[in-house]
Parts: sequence; C-alpha cells; structure tokens
Amino acid sequence: MKTLYATILDANFIVRALALRQSLMPHIKNKTFVFFCIDDVAADTLEALNLKNSKILRPSQFETADLLRVRGGRKANEYCWTIKPAALLQAMDSDSSLDWVVYVDADTMAFADPDEALAEAQEMGASALLTPHGFHGAEFSGLEQVVGRFNAGYAAFRCVREGREILRWWLDRCLEKCSCIPDEHAYGDQKYLNTMATRFPGVLASPHPGLNLAPWNLRGHAITPGAWPQVDGRKLLLYHFQGFKIFGRKLFNLYDGDYTIPGHVRRLIYRPYVAEIRRQIRCLREVSLDASLGRERDIGRPMRLRNLGRRVLFRQGNMHLSFKTAAK
Repeated sequence: MKTLYATILDANFIVRALALRQSLMPHIKNKTFVFFCIDDVAADTLEALNLKNSKILRPSQFETADLLRVRGGRKANEYCWTIKPAALLQAMDSDSSLDWVVYVDADTMAFADPDEALAEAQEMGASALLTPHGFHGAEFSGLEQVVGRFNAGYAAFRCVREGREILRWWLDRCLEKCSCIPDEHAYGDQKYLNTMATRFPGVLASPHPGLNLAPWNLRGHAITPGAWPQVDGRKLLLYHFQGFKIFGRKLFNLYDGDYTIPGHVRRLIYRPYVAEIRRQIRCLREVSLDASLGRERDIGRPMRLRNLGRRVLFRQGNMHLSFKTAAK
C-alpha cells in the first residue's frame, strides 16, 4: 500500500508539523509527506532544513482559481480548512500509483504506523475513513451537536473514483461556506463530514480506538503501557495534541482547557511529544532559523508570567516544565 500524508500549516505551526513528520519517519516506507504551506515564511524555513522523503509546496504551487477567489474573505484558519480537500485532490493527481491520501493536523504525532487503520478500512471496502470525536466527560458535553460527529484533524481517502467523488463534494461545500462560527448545518470544513458519512456508502467511521485519540475522548478509553502505548488493548497510532501550547523551550501547556490530563497519559503520550517538540526547536536553532515560531506571543506580559509561574509551582492544570535534555 502506498500512502501520501499531508498537513497544512503557516509559520506558527512549523515546529508541530516537523514533529509530526519526524514521528512518521520510522514508517515512511511507501509513504510521502507533504507540507502545504500557506505562507512563504513556512516554505522558506522548511526548505532550509533539507528534509528527506518530504515535499514542500508554496501557495503558488497549489492555490487554484477557486481558492484564490475565496481567500480574501476568510480568516487564516478558515482558509486552511478550505484548502484541505483541494490539497488532497491535488495529491491524488500528483501520483497515479497512490492507494490513499491522508490529511492530518500539524499538532498530531504518530506512535505506530497509521497505515494499519487504512489496511483495515480497505479490507472493509471503504473509500474514505473518518474518525468520530467520541466526546467523553462533562467538559465536552454537548460539543458534538456544535462541531459535528467527526474530527477533521484526520481524514483519509482512497485513490479510486469513489474517493475522488467524495473529496470533490467536500471541496464544493467548503468553497460555498467554511466559517469558524458554527450553525445548524456547518462548522468550518468539519460538520460537512456528518453529511458525507450518510450521503456516500463508502465512508467508514474508523473502529480503531488508537486513531486520532485526543483530549476530548481520552476518558472513554483505557490507556496502558506496552511496546507502543495501548488504547483498549490496541496500538496507539495517532494522537491529536489539540490545545497544546508552547511557551518556551522548556515550558508547555499540555492542554489549554478545563480537562486535566491524567498522570499516566502524561508519561506515556505527552512526554514523548514534548521531547520531540524540544528536538525540533533545537534543530531550528542549530541552523540559525527562528526557533520562536509557534510560541505563544503574549507570554511576556507580567500578569501572564505570574499566573503561569504559579500554575507550574503548584502543579495546577496541565502546565509542564521540562528540565530533561531534548531528544537526540
């Protein structure tokens, strides 16, 4: 099976996107990783790193007339969402030997080969693979009605006629409307996935508990150690670090929300991610690139510093201060 993985980013998500790419490197056989950069700063930075097994695309290399038509009227996040199906369609066209094209959010990390989920989906005859949110816990109560059943941080499409038709339909919806303000029928690119799953018989809701695990569904699963972290007795394939904040080389907020990440999940999942993020920051510094990319910009405010210091000192919430040497 030959798979193309893609992410969309601006300069502020470079460190996270590099961590994602690096996590896929042990599984890169028959895979390609593509960075769709929405600004030239991101593209310039990535090109300076001379990355292997990767493609770096500038806006001029993937923006269509339809995308340019809507770009001026949309916020940066809305435009990134709009690009997603267009990027995957272009990826399909780029290589006729591909079996699947997969979008993953930049703040995701692979712990095992995510193609395992695609192999299962292909055996089940799927043309597209989506991951249900599976919201669990009082902090996330009622969110599915607002943001949709599925999370668009992972979406995979098989390179067959049906997969292309599904992607084209999704792109048309996103070009019509892709707002960060939710309503009954739409929320960004994401709520359209509800309709996609009922409109097209080949769309599969992933049964794999370790695909796109995230803070919003952690409580619904048993997380245990193993050669790989285990989710309900199966490998953790991809974890979505939504809400992760970078304040400096050693200071992070693991999840910027009301839910407190459990201690064993911090050890098994978040510590490896922090180590990889720190490694990528170090790599940028070593080649004299801007290692501050992706950091929260208002950390220098006195009140913010005082509050952060208090939360670290008293171990409140999800603040994490790393004294260990960054991963080699």
